[in-house]
Amino acid sequence: MGAVTRTSSENMQKVIGVLLSYGLTCDDILAMSKKHPQILQYNHDSLEKKLDYLIEEMGREIGELLAFPAFLGYKLEDRIKHRYEVKKKTIGEGMSLNKLLSVSTVRFFKKKTTSMPMKNTVDGDD
Repeated sequence: MGAVTRTSSENMQKVIGVLLSYGLTCDDILAMSKKHPQILQYNHDSLEKKLDYLIEEMGREIGELLAFPAFLGYKLEDRIKHRYEVKKKTIGEGMSLNKLLSVSTVRFFKKKTTSMPMKNTVDGDD
């Protein structure tokens, strides 16, 4: 299986170990890897940081990954944290992970600016 996924069996074991340690079952991991096979290739340290953020900062359940395992493929700092903080301020915390992350950057910011009142600016203010 390591050759099929282009990852070492050692890394795959670490990834599976991390996912199991957060309460996912082998069946859960299998279902997630069918939807998003890349999860078995990710860096286990990076996964752990994303899972911690999902649970601790976002207040989400680990089971949400079953519906949207691609969450684990987004960059934590550049995409997940940034978008979560922006949307938390504008619409609260109930948005699905899929809607939060999968929309294009252009569309995300277009929606953001249309849902937020525009501030009046004065020339010279930065």
